[in-house]
Amino acid sequence: MRCAEQTQQQLKVNGDKFVDGLLRKCQIKNDAALCRILEIAPPRISKIRHGKMPISADLILRIHDTLALSIIEIRKLMAFDHPIKKLKQKD
Repeated sequence: MRCAEQTQQQLKVNGDKFVDGLLRKCQIKNDAALCRILEIAPPRISKIRHGKMPISADLILRIHDTLALSIIEIRKLMAFDHPIKKLKQKD
């Protein structure tokens, strides 16, 4: 298994729980309101919610800048409240 594939598997996030947690933490009414606040297209949140699209670094930074959440808080919503382990590379 390649390193990138291992990383993708380890960083798998439940998008539904992430979006719900974000809505609850920021007291936002629904996905459409979140999209307007973050200035992103609604299909992007839908794809994240249904596991069709990963949560990109760009989106994490947008959430951080727009909603004033720390990266640690965002990681906790993503269930990354532990340090990411270094991957062993196979030669």
